[in-house]
Amino acid sequence: MYSAVISGEIRGGVMAAPSRRNYSPEALMPELTQEKLKELLNYDPNTGIFTWKVDRRPAVKTGDIAGTITSYGYRQICVNYNLIFAHRLAFLFMTGAYPSGETDHINHISDDNRWCNLREVTSTDNNKNKPLFCTNTSGFTGVFWHSRDEKWVAKITVDGKRINLGSFNQKKSAIEARKRANIKYGFHQNHGIGVKS
Repeated sequence: MYSAVISGEIRGGVMAAPSRRNYSPEALMPELTQEKLKELLNYDPNTGIFTWKVDRRPAVKTGDIAGTITSYGYRQICVNYNLIFAHRLAFLFMTGAYPSGETDHINHISDDNRWCNLREVTSTDNNKNKPLFCTNTSGFTGVFWHSRDEKWVAKITVDGKRINLGSFNQKKSAIEARKRANIKYGFHQNHGIGVKS
């Protein structure tokens, strides 16, 4: 979701040469069908792991786990000289088509490609299921300490518009206000998951 990865996610999940970066996987590999994919790879929906059904090169044998992890944490697999995100291939394998929108890893683990952890979403919905940013200091998404007013502030961003949810003496109150807003505006229950409030 960042620079080249965003381009790949929105435009089909292909990470190819710069001159071809804006093409969809359908344009780059019109011959890669569900049938062809299943001839090359096996996908276990319970583990999210792709394994090769054919020998690829001396170092890659039938049964080996396919792909490598990118610096962003996503698994990519080289098929017909094109790098494709494994979560995109999971949709092709299971449904016969790439997702038309973005792919959300529900539990925020970028290489957990179990079928139950993947869902096709719009960009708006994907933004409603984000992990806590590393810069967050309150321990809860959308809650921060306002040093000038000496208050805990709660805010939420919906469709690009930032909404002030109020200022509070207690951090707990600010968190409760944000939790109510998450429900009101349809944020996923995992948004900000893993944070102790």
